[in-house]
Amino acid sequence: MSINKLIEKKLKSFAYFFLKLKFKNQEISYPISSEGIKNILILRYDVIGDMIITLPLIDLLKRKIPNVNIYVIASKSNQSILKNETNVTKYYVYDGTKQSLQNVKEETSKIHFDLVLPLVYNKTTKAGYLSNYLTNKDAIKVTMEHIERKELYKTFFNIQIPMQDCKEQMTMLEMIVVLVNRVFNWEKEDLIYNFKVSESNITVANEFIKLNNIQKNIILNISAGRDFRVLSIEKNIEIIKHLKNVLSEYPIILISGKEDIEKAKSIQSVFLDVFYFEPTNDILDTAALIQQASLVISPDTSIIHFAAASKVPILVLYSLLASYAKEWLPYNSVYEAVITRQREELEKLELNDIFEKLDILINRINL
Repeated sequence: MSINKLIEKKLKSFAYFFLKLKFKNQEISYPISSEGIKNILILRYDVIGDMIITLPLIDLLKRKIPNVNIYVIASKSNQSILKNETNVTKYYVYDGTKQSLQNVKEETSKIHFDLVLPLVYNKTTKAGYLSNYLTNKDAIKVTMEHIERKELYKTFFNIQIPMQDCKEQMTMLEMIVVLVNRVFNWEKEDLIYNFKVSESNITVANEFIKLNNIQKNIILNISAGRDFRVLSIEKNIEIIKHLKNVLSEYPIILISGKEDIEKAKSIQSVFLDVFYFEPTNDILDTAALIQQASLVISPDTSIIHFAAASKVPILVLYSLLASYAKEWLPYNSVYEAVITRQREELEKLELNDIFEKLDILINRINL
């Protein structure tokens, strides 16, 4: 270990020591009773897909504890997913700034929380700190057990649930449900996986479909937020050509993020009969369009979770540069996944591999 790493480790241990004195979290045995659980806080201040896969857990909590109030700390990007969710009592937006944190603190300090579920696992220390900073001291804070950091995480959490048996075996959607089931010793139940769009979202989607005289259709998403997760213009064009050869009767709709509008228009310009649904200010407009698709093709991003929740078949394009492929595949869906052979950008995928999985999926769903 280098001297810098050693110093960093010592400083972190020093900080944890004082935080442990400050937060005074005591280890609690589980399972715990759901009786008396009136207010639950969920930390989900990450991206859109993470919020979508949390909806079945929120629904389960409301079914098992009907009178519970569920509060959510959302991010600026994923808050729209909660706009129409009646199972959520209230949500707060944390955008990473000190001001928004203070605003959230002012709101959450008015509520006595019984249970805190910080579901942001890529930066567990931050999630643990916020779980304590934003809530009352006697709130029960729960996380997944991290064997190497178990002693350190006692600083922030009362319960650490072992989940090693679930790693690489389940999707993240299933894992967070299993975690809560173990907290309360609940039996496994069927999950309800959907999201709610407004009448205005449906209107936007329907007007686009009516304007272009589209019936059954295939959606191709070209965006993913990270450069290593997207395909080039050239490869997207080849995918469209293949689709037109094997499914000529199905119109193709391109969708993208705002950062890829010009890229999408460049792809569309090659074809006379490919449509482009430009991104609006509300991602649920796109979600309402996805609900009416016959097939969705997309890199690993929120679009596959919208499709999965809509029971629309999916071809997922996945780069192993993103960790834990299994955890982010579509839940309970008809899909095929094309995964890079090693840790490399999505562009390294061979077109023949994409076409092969696409043809398999088309045959499976009888298009």
